[in-house]
Amino acid sequence: MSLARRIAYCTAFAIAMAYVESAVVLYLRLLVNDSHTLFPLKPVPPDIYRAEFVREGATIVMLSAVALLQSRRPRVAGAYFLYCFGIWDIFYYVWLEVLIGWPHSILSWDILFFIPLPWFSPVLSPVIVSLLFIAGALVILWRENRSEPIAFRPVDFALFFVGALLILASYLVELPQVERTGSPGEYPWWLFLLGIAGWIGAFARGAAKGRKRSRAKDKTADSLPR
Repeated sequence: MSLARRIAYCTAFAIAMAYVESAVVLYLRLLVNDSHTLFPLKPVPPDIYRAEFVREGATIVMLSAVALLQSRRPRVAGAYFLYCFGIWDIFYYVWLEVLIGWPHSILSWDILFFIPLPWFSPVLSPVIVSLLFIAGALVILWRENRSEPIAFRPVDFALFFVGALLILASYLVELPQVERTGSPGEYPWWLFLLGIAGWIGAFARGAAKGRKRSRAKDKTADSLPR
């Protein structure tokens, strides 16, 4: 199957899955808050919290299964996972806008995940992450398809990990505020952007290293006697 067809199928799956996700969230908001609004957040009943916790884990399993069906190579499967995740997350907000006219703006606050603790941020933050996931995944898949793989080194993975921790911290920092008042306060954009900068830097290093390695291989092949 061609790369374009695989990407098309993954896109269709992620968009459809996003609709299911947005419909579930619509039901949850009506059950918990008796309206389409999210904040001030009311206490979530334990049964609903447990079900939501497991459902989010199941979502990751579903995205992983689709990615693993595309390739057995970890790097390629990982790229498909990031692509599906990014499309799913963006269209989740698209479908919510269609269904209930929310979010009102890209700075509207949202609950992103419940694993391991509730995450809070303006909508713009996960959209930025998802756009980076999509762009990075497409570059990885394109380079793999041309036999010019990106070469990530241990230091790059360390930057990815530190960046992820910083972004996660930005999502958790308002948890005490929400527990006290039911609404978040001010989002630490500086912390989020530090994490994003780490990701972009690590990806750029890996892409440049992979390109140099591919050029070196081409020069070696050209220098061999025919």
